[in-house]
Amino acid sequence: MHDLYRILGVSEDDVDADIRYRITYILREGMLNLSEAWVHRPIIERFRGYTHQNALRLQRIVIDRDDCIVFDLQLVNPDVAIQEIVDAIDAALGDLLPWPQALERENPWREIGIFTIGDPETAERDLAAYLEAVRRSKPEDKNDAS
Repeated sequence: MHDLYRILGVSEDDVDADIRYRITYILREGMLNLSEAWVHRPIIERFRGYTHQNALRLQRIVIDRDDCIVFDLQLVNPDVAIQEIVDAIDAALGDLLPWPQALERENPWREIGIFTIGDPETAERDLAAYLEAVRRSKPEDKNDAS
């Protein structure tokens, strides 16, 4: 890889990462209606201008139906692992959302998905297909303590 920098005539310091991710947090059934303004408004406010160790830029947040939050992110520092960002957003959502007092489970999310975005149109189709598949899949066992 160092040869590529020499051939192109740029230093490693001049190369910025431009990796785009879409992270989805899908709630378990019946947890909360994310499409209600009193629920999603604080989410939008909390994440406006969100950054994690100056490693990413938040492009947009979307509430998909009533059970899913979608974050579009641009990673500009490849030294920060995407899982670290996923965990930080999850912790912020945990502090922010008005969870019922007694959760039957530790984790309110049915599914957390991480997608690398290449072509935006393909990414939109893939996300729609993924969300539909998750929603059609059999709900988890009520006694499952995941």
